[in-house]
Amino acid sequence: MITVIDMNQVRPVKPLISEVLFERMGEVLAKWEKILLSLNRRGAMSTLVCRDCGWAARCPSCDLMMRVHLRPENCLLCHFCEAKGTIPEKCPKCGSYHLVQGGIRVQSVDVSVRELFPEARILLIEDLQKVTPKTLTEYDIFIWTQKISSLPIENLGLTAFLLVESDLAVPDYDIEESLYHQIRHFFSRSRDIVLQTRSPKLPIIADVTGGNFRSFFQHTVAERKQFHLPPFTQMVTIYISDTTENLVKQRIASTASSMIEAAKNTPDATVIYDHLLVEKRAGKYRQKILVRCPDLLSFLEPFRTQLVRGRGIEVEWL
Repeated sequence: MITVIDMNQVRPVKPLISEVLFERMGEVLAKWEKILLSLNRRGAMSTLVCRDCGWAARCPSCDLMMRVHLRPENCLLCHFCEAKGTIPEKCPKCGSYHLVQGGIRVQSVDVSVRELFPEARILLIEDLQKVTPKTLTEYDIFIWTQKISSLPIENLGLTAFLLVESDLAVPDYDIEESLYHQIRHFFSRSRDIVLQTRSPKLPIIADVTGGNFRSFFQHTVAERKQFHLPPFTQMVTIYISDTTENLVKQRIASTASSMIEAAKNTPDATVIYDHLLVEKRAGKYRQKILVRCPDLLSFLEPFRTQLVRGRGIEVEWL
């Protein structure tokens, strides 16, 4: 059975734990069955922001927001380079004590579930490599932050996606396909499935609850064809990184301009490059070039030596 819960219409017992889900979890535990909760977010809260001056906790080595973590220690953590920082009591910029945390994250859910079910054995999984088959037999409730179809949990009575939109908030062209197959995977493994959402009219929810793969396939294929996405083309992202921003801009400008000229003479080839979009990751600056072409290998052949031997160049096939 699958249940869709409109989070706009229900009163939550705890953040992201609706009354319906709370009652269903109690029923499952009473039958000595296991529960799997999924939320595609890490950390306790989104980040720290000052309400007075707008300061936000950012990683000193990356241009990313640092996340508030409760365990294994209270700290700010960068999810890219793993840099840690102390959670400040007041704003480092203006001295204000009006620091707010935004966004419910999986560690907060973990705390809430332990308060609601103090007798249950609960495991928060943020690293699949630390989970063993023996571990899966020792707990009643599993809280997971990534793709969960690979967990071989026996006697699974309930699988709940705490906020479907959080799984869709990933900039991958195939994210809906991944979520659809992930949810449908548990139809044969879990006795009960709960989908919590603030957008109950999303087409993917209607397709997955109705088991209407044809509808899902048709609109997905139409969308990819319209926007020239795989399987109607091939795509690759080329990252160029270096120690200074100017070096990155110089290197990528040369490569991008050559590829743009090549694309003019190649049918259906597109090279997308924003010269202003510079990222900082782990102390290095980087920019990217997105290439779309029905025959990427042929298109990239003139650049083979440059891409393979180039220092600070990463190629990611999409």
